[in-house]
Amino acid sequence: MSLRTAAVALLVSLLLAACGGSDAPTPTPTSTSTSPPTPSAGPSASPTPSVTPLPSPSGDGFCTDRSVIDEVVTLVRSGDEPYRRAAAFVTAAGKVMRVDAGSASTARSAFKMRQLALVLNTLRLAILGAAENYPDDFSVGQFTSSLSARATQISNEIGCPA
Repeated sequence: MSLRTAAVALLVSLLLAACGGSDAPTPTPTSTSTSPPTPSAGPSASPTPSVTPLPSPSGDGFCTDRSVIDEVVTLVRSGDEPYRRAAAFVTAAGKVMRVDAGSASTARSAFKMRQLALVLNTLRLAILGAAENYPDDFSVGQFTSSLSARATQISNEIGCPA
């Protein structure tokens, strides 16, 4: 064995020892458990979210579907849903607004509803960007706050009953 080979072998064994590696096989557990894993208790355990059904178009237009905007505002501000579920809810609300824009009586009201759908899409992106912190995120709060005023403006323009 040459001096070079011995030095390389020594270096490899030192690296393996430092990294905790060895040539010994990994021990396998002798007993297997058939019971399902139990969720851990404490701060790392995720709370059970409420399952809010996703909104869908009523078919009766914006005046009926306007309540979807109020539901979005309530859901986002409460922060009870996981962020992906909140984003899915906002996406569904945007789809409702786009459907309502397609059946709007005037081009101006259709334009306003499409703008509202764009704000909802931007809110969705803000929620996804903020992840678990979405209820406290500044951008999410700003877009959420603007929703009610936009919906009221469209309601007044269309002439929805109060």
